[in-house]
Amino acid sequence: MIDGKILKAADKRDTSELAVIVLSQFTKIKSVLYQLSYFKNIYGNIVPLALLNEISKEIKNIELEKDINQITTLNSLLSIENKKHPVPFI
Repeated sequence: MIDGKILKAADKRDTSELAVIVLSQFTKIKSVLYQLSYFKNIYGNIVPLALLNEISKEIKNIELEKDINQITTLNSLLSIENKKHPVPFI
């Protein structure tokens, strides 16, 4: 549209100005869409991370309340203790 009028294929006016306007508007819309997609992706990843964080906190609370260790914690403790002892000679 130029001055509120629609350009038609039979119109012989110069369209170079219109091409510049269309290109600039296209690039603006494209960048806004990329930003929107980026923010949707961030939001989609934040919710599961927050949930995992809450689960981790709850597991730690249960460990402290019942004085128990997860197998992963136990394995790391055993590994640390094994490193302190010398290796027997065979």
